Amino acid sequence: MKKYLANIFTFSRVIIGFFLFGFREFDVTYLIIFLYCGISDALDGFFARKFGSVSQMGSTLDTLGDLIVYFGMAKILLSNEKYHFQSWIYFWFAGTLVIFAVAAFIGLARFKKVYFVHTISGKLLGILVFTIPFGCYFDLQNAIGIAICVAATTNAIESLIVQGLAPSAESDVKFAWEVKKLREQAKNNATETE
Repeated sequence: MKKYLANIFTFSRVIIGFFLFGFREFDVTYLIIFLYCGISDALDGFFARKFGSVSQMGSTLDTLGDLIVYFGMAKILLSNEKYHFQSWIYFWFAGTLVIFAVAAFIGLARFKKVYFVHTISGKLLGILVFTIPFGCYFDLQNAIGIAICVAATTNAIESLIVQGLAPSAESDVKFAWEVKKLREQAKNNATETE
């Protein structure tokens, strides 16, 4: 039973996440369901690593669950005017998305695959994105929007550095400055094989 625990949490988030599409605003019921989705997202990865049940299916379900939850949140953000951000925040975020796209294209050109870099700033970004409904509930969406843009810009620049300079397609890099160490390791490995 333990080895299935992670997938049970993930699958429950996929199913329950669809209920979020039925809401028109971030009310208390929405926030409770959204909070469950966030907790189950944290627990599925924890249990998968703890019980050695990490799998491609679990990873795919996890990404699907995230997409369902965040698209459900985006539906409310885009359809309810009281939650709109100030317009310059949208432009800032759009610029950040361009940096992410450039980084992805560089990674694709260099390593023939699309991958995303998982840095500490990316984890912070995920946490901040998770706070959007709660920030909107308390009318703090612009403050949350600024924090998200700062974290997203940092994460996008780190992705650009890693995908542009890392010696291989490294997705699990805590900070961009680790690229220097990765390049030195690759150089030492190449020297040892000669």
